[in-house]
Amino acid sequence: MKIAVLSDIHSNIVALEEVLKDAKAQNVDEYIVLGDIITDLPFTDEVIDKIIELTPYVIKGNREAYLLTYENTKEDDKWKTLQAKSVVCYLNYTRQDNIEYMRNLPENLVLEFEGVKIKAVHGSPYDVAELLYFDTPLMDKVFNELEEDILVYGHNHIPANHEVRNGKIVAQVGTLGMHNNGIGKPQYTIITCENGKASLEVRTIDYDKEELKKRIQKRRWVI
Repeated sequence: MKIAVLSDIHSNIVALEEVLKDAKAQNVDEYIVLGDIITDLPFTDEVIDKIIELTPYVIKGNREAYLLTYENTKEDDKWKTLQAKSVVCYLNYTRQDNIEYMRNLPENLVLEFEGVKIKAVHGSPYDVAELLYFDTPLMDKVFNELEEDILVYGHNHIPANHEVRNGKIVAQVGTLGMHNNGIGKPQYTIITCENGKASLEVRTIDYDKEELKKRIQKRRWVI
């Protein structure tokens, strides 16, 4: 069984479409989405709609948490900065049913495929916005406390990579929609599960950035 793990789409609908084409060509059976579906590009509803059709295995990222936090803290001065205003813009241009969808997303999931248990988080097992890197004390803690066979995460926008310790796997699955990852191209990870064993493959693809530019130019949003 093949499971494609996607993270940090950041509303990049064109990159998402290309990744899904690639995943289909790889005969992927299931999908897990690790959050940060939204913001940075003006295709919030299109991306959420596609994800809802794709899979029930979706968790909340820090970007979804930001928008939902705004609902309860609108008067806070932190929302007056230009960066914060851009975040608020996405909430204003998102359908109410998709806002409800984001509100109800869990912060983590534990799933089992073919005898392999996978824990899915966005930042770290302890905080949706916590940055997790290899060769750090935090990673040592994660491995020591990991009960499942595999932990998958995203958030930090580094190239996809994984490490194995004592039979446990921790995998940074890559960033799909934002390419400040040293590679400049979308990445995602396929986990193949069979008879209680798992193997990982990182997929690096490209997409038509001019097509993305054209779609952005047609979208008239005001911050």
